[in-house]
Amino acid sequence: MILTKPWIIRSDEEVNKVVERLQVLRCFVEYPVSFQHKLARLAWLIEVDADLAIIRQGHIAADFYFMLAGSAKMIKLNGSPYLEEHGTLDTLRILRSGDAFGDESMSHPNSERTYSVITTEKSILLSLSSVDYISMLLQTRDDEQAPEHILFLR
Repeated sequence: MILTKPWIIRSDEEVNKVVERLQVLRCFVEYPVSFQHKLARLAWLIEVDADLAIIRQGHIAADFYFMLAGSAKMIKLNGSPYLEEHGTLDTLRILRSGDAFGDESMSHPNSERTYSVITTEKSILLSLSSVDYISMLLQTRDDEQAPEHILFLR
């Protein structure tokens, strides 16, 4: 499978094939085509069994995810799990195929997660690290110009 290969050895043809197949995901097609190709080059596929945490509240934000198959719930602990009066778990959102989450790791890398995401069934996700995301934004080919709002970062 293409998305399990190291990104450095993915051919342009393989990247094009991934982009074509991911056109069914609304969260993927919201991005410009050039960005879709960069995502297809750098992201990797992960499978997570049911009832496992993908994101933990309080951990450092490092990855961004696209839900390809399966489902999960986004929950938030209000209060403290350590006090006599335990906190409450609130469900913020149910995530399904086509949803993206963890995007605060892209806009605020190394920030603290304010929620947890727990799978409710076996799930398949596309994952992109914030480090790869930032390098992807700064990278341009010889025949393209970076957008103005990115140029000042160089």
